[in-house]
Amino acid sequence: AAPTPAAPPANAPAAVPTLAACLATPADGTVNWYLNTSRQRREWKPAVFLGESVTGRFDYATSTSTVPVRVRYSRPGNNAGELVVLGTEWFDAAGNLTRREQYSGWVISSGLAEGVPQTQDYNVRTLFPAGQPDRTERLTRVYDGVRPVTLGQGQISSCQIRDTLEQVTPSGPVPLSAEQLHYVPSAGWIKSYYTVTQTSAPDVRQTYLTELAQSNRALAISPAPAGSQPGLLACATPPQNRTKRLTASNAGEAASAVRMWSAGVFNGSPVMVSTRMNVQTNAVTQRRHFDPALGALRTVGREQLDPNTGSLVESFVRTGTPNLSTLAVGSGASFTSMDTYSVPAGLVRSNAETVTFLGHERVSTPAGTFDTCKLRWVTGSGSTAVTETYHYAPNTGWVRLDSESGGVRTTRELLSLQ
Repeated sequence: AAPTPAAPPANAPAAVPTLAACLATPADGTVNWYLNTSRQRREWKPAVFLGESVTGRFDYATSTSTVPVRVRYSRPGNNAGELVVLGTEWFDAAGNLTRREQYSGWVISSGLAEGVPQTQDYNVRTLFPAGQPDRTERLTRVYDGVRPVTLGQGQISSCQIRDTLEQVTPSGPVPLSAEQLHYVPSAGWIKSYYTVTQTSAPDVRQTYLTELAQSNRALAISPAPAGSQPGLLACATPPQNRTKRLTASNAGEAASAVRMWSAGVFNGSPVMVSTRMNVQTNAVTQRRHFDPALGALRTVGREQLDPNTGSLVESFVRTGTPNLSTLAVGSGASFTSMDTYSVPAGLVRSNAETVTFLGHERVSTPAGTFDTCKLRWVTGSGSTAVTETYHYAPNTGWVRLDSESGGVRTTRELLSLQ
């Protein structure tokens, strides 16, 4: 795993940000580190693009990479609060240029009126490799106002913006993507929900969550205590016959990005069933079975299905999980659960687990703001341990999940509940 970046500066005082401050280009030397992305580190520094001295936004694959994978070039516009985006270059692992695009007419303005869409067309010319046709893209931007956003360290007030990108063609606009972005002063955007809308893309409808892990700029992040303190059992009670959509930062997560809870029967007993489906195909990939009285606090079995045929490829019954609903805030329980398989028959596996009730926190996601119970679930031990921290909301299930395995941290969130 990459080394942990240096400790960030102390948090800045909390204040209501302005859109102009949110969209201002971060100062040279600003460095942000992100989760859930192949471009983990971003730096702003002086650069040259096509002979012009500009600001470069350098993206690196890891926290220690010295060769960027992408650089976007920009300069201030003619009017106050404007940013002109000039072009982007992409590089391979050895630093060789693989693509260079030049933009004409792409101007980012901080003069947006709240709730009023702003649409602009800009031309894209591919300078390298040669021989590719020009294209025109259309960006529609809406400023939603100041909204709270949740990070791993707590909450921060941000400027929420929604972008819709299309390609302009003779036969009409072709959808490409939709993105919800959260900007803060001095650090630029700190959170993105990027959804592929191009119908021919293999990951259409998949929403990628990218989140700030750390910045070398002081940010107004503060703890987010819950306004109410729901009981643990209430938090663990899932929604019945409602469909959840979750972020999915890779193909594996996309296979479980749509879920529905319902009553059912498993191994001859009543259960609550969480049916997991692929966000692109709606094919059922897994059914998790839970104790009807304890909900998400006790798994009693799981079935894995072939998404192409619907046939059962794995099935087990789980025993040994105690009644966790009695945990007090700050307390935990350690135990060993047992998985006895019927498919494949004869397989038995044990799981060393520790569950800790960390308390209550307020969490904001695209689905809303929730008062949650925060539980940390550790499976295994040592270097192979998997740590999952869930934020459960009553009649909703988990709304945020932070996972860490092998030194790599990822996060997922609730997008909608219908």
